[in-house]
Amino acid sequence: MHERVYRICEQTAWAAARASGELPWSELDRRDGFVHLSRAEQVAGTLARYFAGRDDLFLLTIACDRLEGELRFEAPEPERDQLFPHLYGRVPLAAIIQVDRLTLDAQGRHRLPVALASAIHD
Repeated sequence: MHERVYRICEQTAWAAARASGELPWSELDRRDGFVHLSRAEQVAGTLARYFAGRDDLFLLTIACDRLEGELRFEAPEPERDQLFPHLYGRVPLAAIIQVDRLTLDAQGRHRLPVALASAIHD
């Protein structure tokens, strides 16, 4: 079982989470019926694919044992070779154990936090 999962979060969603005590669902989450999360080794690919060049993002490190609801590892279409964490429930603020602002390098790519790199190699 994974101990931590990650959420790429827009600045406005992070502000809403701090105000309400839980992470709000994105439009994509509402459409699909679950909260989209990533394992450590999936964060860079998700950033490049869905958030390229965005400078208003945070990376939230989430403790799985503090989530409310069912966490499933599922293969989305068409990427059947990877299992992504999907939460059918809530992410309370208490589940978020680290928050990192994502900055861009000179080429416009996101710099990943050092702690994430070490999580990938564990």
